[in-house]
Amino acid sequence: MNRVVLRNAVLLDPETPSPETGDLLLEGGRIAARLGTGERAGSDARNLDLAGSRLAPGFIDLHFHGALAFRDASDFEVVLDDAARSLMRHGTTAFLATTVAWPAPELAARVTRLAAVLDGHSARAASPIGIHLEGPWIRSGAAGAQPRAAIRPFDPAEGEEILARGEGWVRMVTLAPEVEGVAVLEAALGRRGIAIALGHSLADADQVLAA
Repeated sequence: MNRVVLRNAVLLDPETPSPETGDLLLEGGRIAARLGTGERAGSDARNLDLAGSRLAPGFIDLHFHGALAFRDASDFEVVLDDAARSLMRHGTTAFLATTVAWPAPELAARVTRLAAVLDGHSARAASPIGIHLEGPWIRSGAAGAQPRAAIRPFDPAEGEEILARGEGWVRMVTLAPEVEGVAVLEAALGRRGIAIALGHSLADADQVLAA
């Protein structure tokens, strides 16, 4: 396993009250340990002196559309590569590629293409770690910038097809709990361990708590 020690860094650690100078051990590209003063990681570890540079956890963007809504599915590989480089420059190290309320055939085709691109993606910058379905099972009266014409009630057959086409890459779904059929969707997402986000909704407190 590739082991690297980042030494002499100012660590911006959310679990400490203020920045502190310290060392981090990375194993296989992941943080394995914060080393104590004078602690060594072993002779097989490569040491990099950061000379007091600030080191912080990367941001994870769970809701990133980028140019996906404006480009053809055939361009998604280029779109995600461009997004990954741009996000990395601003401290984001991972993100969910987020859809919009496309019509049913278009949504199915785009989710299929996104899953294929994610399967073959190599992390050269920020990592696309999955798909966030924002709609189409939201409230048209709270559409915001979503394409209102494609917002619709939940259809179980369509939902199963979309999740199947996502090939395990669907990590989050934004929905409105008051929309017809969404209770069935919530159960399906729960069985798959997919996160549910409430959005583009006009639900009252009772409807939200019931969901």
